[in-house]
Amino acid sequence: LFILITIFINVSGAHFNPLVTLVSWSEGEINNETFIKYFLSQFMGALLGIVVTHIIFYLPIIQFSTKIRSGYPFWVSEFISTFLLLFVIKYFASTNKNQIPLMVSLLVTAGYLFTSSTFFVNPILTVARSFTDTFVGIYSGDVIGFVKKSKK
Repeated sequence: LFILITIFINVSGAHFNPLVTLVSWSEGEINNETFIKYFLSQFMGALLGIVVTHIIFYLPIIQFSTKIRSGYPFWVSEFISTFLLLFVIKYFASTNKNQIPLMVSLLVTAGYLFTSSTFFVNPILTVARSFTDTFVGIYSGDVIGFVKKSKK
């Protein structure tokens, strides 16, 4: 993640998360056309990531997750995680932009360990995770709880 953010921060702002893109759009930092391009790229990238990962690990290309992840502990965890991610990005964007790749990477790594949900914080990746039955998967019926909650 650190390497990807470092590479793309000066190209696209390293917008891998539609919530980051939504905040940038709502604050007038990007226009409607850029918002749509980023969103479509994020969606296609998430699905392509699942397919490529499954190919690399010799898994069926598309699976449907059976991992149940629902209930208030997960949603509270995601609300806090999403707030922290957006806060870290906005804080370092205004104080020391060069620290964003490191700080976001550290937060995501730690978040995977300290949250009950394993730090989904990205609605598009949450949807993509419903197409893998690996340890990071999420049952498709539980996806809406995360996507809906993260938009608030």
